[in-house]
Amino acid sequence: LQNIKPPQLKGYGFRTDSSGWACRRRWTDGDGKQRQAYVAHLSFETYKELRRKHRAPDALATALTDWIAEREREKGS
Repeated sequence: LQNIKPPQLKGYGFRTDSSGWACRRRWTDGDGKQRQAYVAHLSFETYKELRRKHRAPDALATALTDWIAEREREKGS
């Protein structure tokens, strides 16, 4: 297991596995219950590449948001 902290991104959670993180969108439904839906798997390699290209925290957050949006479009959600 690599020693990389998971990304922090408002509205999303990242659960570590052996090759990266399972990315889940989180929200509160109309009844006040916490919900989450699987979006995609973010590999350590992809995350390292995003961090290398986008060194500033705001730029990295934007890049991660764009990456997630692209995965959601691919899924059709």
